[in-house]
Amino acid sequence: MTRRLLDLVTLLSLLLCLGVLALWARSYWVHDQLQVCAVDHWLILHSTSGVIFVFDNHFIDSQPFRLVWMRQPQLAGPALPDVMRSMVRFGYDGSLPSSADKVLTFPHWAAAVLFALLPSARLYRRLRRREDGRCKKCGYDLTGNLSGVCPECGNPSHLRVKLQP
Repeated sequence: MTRRLLDLVTLLSLLLCLGVLALWARSYWVHDQLQVCAVDHWLILHSTSGVIFVFDNHFIDSQPFRLVWMRQPQLAGPALPDVMRSMVRFGYDGSLPSSADKVLTFPHWAAAVLFALLPSARLYRRLRRREDGRCKKCGYDLTGNLSGVCPECGNPSHLRVKLQP
């Protein structure tokens, strides 16, 4: 059960990583904005020129739940100075006027790296397990096993045993 859940979370993380990479490439030609409104709170995700802005807004009056996605083409393609500047743009500002209570800024590559950590760690572990002489399925140490089958889970071994006559 936990293995399947971890596989599902890994797949979701990999899909999010690929989605962020696609959004990163798209952000130089199109401004994307996703707004989520719930009761007295707005969360706005804005993607443009290689940077993601997260605006956290609070309002006095309550609003019904809404989800709004907007896109707007940029006037020109990416310029090299804009691309280079967006690579290192991190920031947080919690002291803004009431229109935007908090703003978090980070480049797309940082989100892609964050989402790629779990899949790459799982892949590294799986490849290392194969090199160490362990079972691919459960990780049992198969050193000295001549049967070609894992005694723990019954999975056929990937190690080829040569029997001497």
